[in-house]
Amino acid sequence: MTILYWLDQITPEQQAIVGQKAFSLSQIKRAGYPVVSGFVIPSSTLEEFLFDLHYDFANLNVDDYQALQIFASESRQQILRLTFPEEFLSDILAATSQLCTTSVALRPSLCVSNSLFGDWNQFLSTQFCPCNPSALSLGIKQTWAELFRAKTLFLAQKHQIKPKDLGLGIIVQSSYQAIASGITQISPSSLNIQATWGDELALHQGEVLGDFYRVNRSNGQLETAELGHKIIAYRLKSSRDGLERQLLDEEAQKNYALTNVELHKLIELSFTLVAEYSNLDSFHWTLTESELSTFYLTNLKPYLTYYDKGLILKGLGASPGEAIAPAQIITTHSQNQPQILGGEILVLNSITLEWLPHLKQAAGIILEKGGLTSHGAIVARELGIPAIVGAKQATHLIKTGEFIKIDGETGEVHPAFPRDIQSQVDVKTFLPTYPLGTQLLVNISQKETLVQISGLPIDGVGLLRSELFFGELLQTRPLLTWLRQYKSELQAKLLALLEPVSRVFSPKPVFYRSLNWYALELESYLEPLQRETKIRQEFFSLELQTLLNLRKQLNYNINLLLPFVRSVEEFQDYYQQVKQIGLLHQESFQIWIMAEIPSVIFMLPEYVAAGVQGISIGTNDLSQFLLGINRDKSYIPPELTVKHPAIKKAIKQLIESAKQNNIPCSICGQLPVDYPEIIPDLIRWGIQSISVEPRALEKTYWAIARAEQSILLEMARKMK
Repeated sequence: MTILYWLDQITPEQQAIVGQKAFSLSQIKRAGYPVVSGFVIPSSTLEEFLFDLHYDFANLNVDDYQALQIFASESRQQILRLTFPEEFLSDILAATSQLCTTSVALRPSLCVSNSLFGDWNQFLSTQFCPCNPSALSLGIKQTWAELFRAKTLFLAQKHQIKPKDLGLGIIVQSSYQAIASGITQISPSSLNIQATWGDELALHQGEVLGDFYRVNRSNGQLETAELGHKIIAYRLKSSRDGLERQLLDEEAQKNYALTNVELHKLIELSFTLVAEYSNLDSFHWTLTESELSTFYLTNLKPYLTYYDKGLILKGLGASPGEAIAPAQIITTHSQNQPQILGGEILVLNSITLEWLPHLKQAAGIILEKGGLTSHGAIVARELGIPAIVGAKQATHLIKTGEFIKIDGETGEVHPAFPRDIQSQVDVKTFLPTYPLGTQLLVNISQKETLVQISGLPIDGVGLLRSELFFGELLQTRPLLTWLRQYKSELQAKLLALLEPVSRVFSPKPVFYRSLNWYALELESYLEPLQRETKIRQEFFSLELQTLLNLRKQLNYNINLLLPFVRSVEEFQDYYQQVKQIGLLHQESFQIWIMAEIPSVIFMLPEYVAAGVQGISIGTNDLSQFLLGINRDKSYIPPELTVKHPAIKKAIKQLIESAKQNNIPCSICGQLPVDYPEIIPDLIRWGIQSISVEPRALEKTYWAIARAEQSILLEMARKMK
């Protein structure tokens, strides 16, 4: 007898065989939320049928596009030729008869053993079929065959995953004709709703620009309602299986997919859901044709997981992701510091320079102090490890060796057990469907990050930080000793940092930010030398010579970004050194400054006249200086966040001033990541590039894409 799992009866222990999507839907269904009834064909069923298939995945060269396509096609054909035992089909038919429906939706639900490959369910298509033996048999095999698409195989081999290790459950649900469907995305300040006619396949494939609504989370008010560009819709066929692509008539194109009453119901559902599941990033929904016109939930992100709900403490989520590992308490003033083996969750009062290198081996970090834009939080986000800041008394509430689970999204720490441990590496892989007009750049501080981002559609490196790199060096010997006795070795180490980054991105631009002598994390090492002009000039010359070598000898497109420039005269001193060393004679070389000191807002024309060729708006420090806040503090009054109108006005003025002075303008920092709703404004004002940390690349890509499409649509309507 075939073992099936009904959605309203799935237990936490069954998550591994039904898949993440199925488990999440089962949990919210049991909590009373609207989910269509159904059951799950577990991954063990697929494993039984795949056992006799023959394919040589290990020797497949996925970089050979033709060979990959042939392999994918042959593998899918093997699955489609499978013959199901009569007992299996009769069990499936018996279960579908309990759904009291004539057709079903077959939704793939990946059963992942780790989070290395993110959410691949987005690459797997839902099948629709009538409830008869031949159609169900074909539909199930087609769903399984989705695992062997070329794009899935490509990603699997790049991450050294065998297809059989993915595991795939199938959610079988009654299918209803969809009036409308869409996605609700959740940001700290708003609910952002996309809606289209019929099934959401049109949105998923980029064939329509959905209606867009923005709802203020603080007061529930609808702030924005933009009519989309909806020409087609996918609906169930009346007499045959599957979805049918239909052209919409002119009236449907001119109307919103949701009525005011329906929109109000969806907003109510959204607020209720977010209140109970605070870590939700987004959820998918369908409005069905029924007497009550019900909104059904079809997917959640991130997926819900099971764990002991005992809460140890709660801080601020500073770097998303989850980790289960033993804790390692580190007290800053202890004489005998513990040996860090790697894979622990580090618990500290605050991040000091000597502990930054250990983050590379950590499963996660918990800090009693620090803010969302503190250096420890920034490095954690770049490394892709979960981090919590502002976790008061963490070093007292948690014991070394205790297994804990941290959630870098919600800021919660829970007890855990060794059996719960999973690989926690999280590499975001996304496949864009069209190019962007606004450049998407990445912020990094170490060459190890290149593994995560190589091959992604990035236009270059907007910010290559040097503080972490130099911090590690200064722990071994003072800067003055490096310059006087080990200067050539120092330059070789800097070259070893810059060369791999420049090579991977060549011929795309890389902007190296020279050492910030006022960086808080380097203060104890550099403060005695801050007034030593000759030493600073000598060190800056070493940085410039390294850039020159990379450009002259290897022809890499590496450029200079100056931090913390406080006056035009200070820039002129830097400019003279750059000129003397010969970098200005290098073709396409650019010298930019960070626009993080408020005086740049008012003095940009003078900076341009002095030789500045571009600016990068550093929102983290700019907001700190404009509002008089300390970004290392875990508590910042809500009225003094980067959403303050003064910040927005300053950014707008900088972008417009850059346009007037004919220089490029980029923006980096947490503002466009934490508040993506500002991205349409940035593009309208004339921003040319947005630079974010690796974990935010996918989120920012889609935010830019939607903003650009909306702006183009606005322009098209005005031209009519």
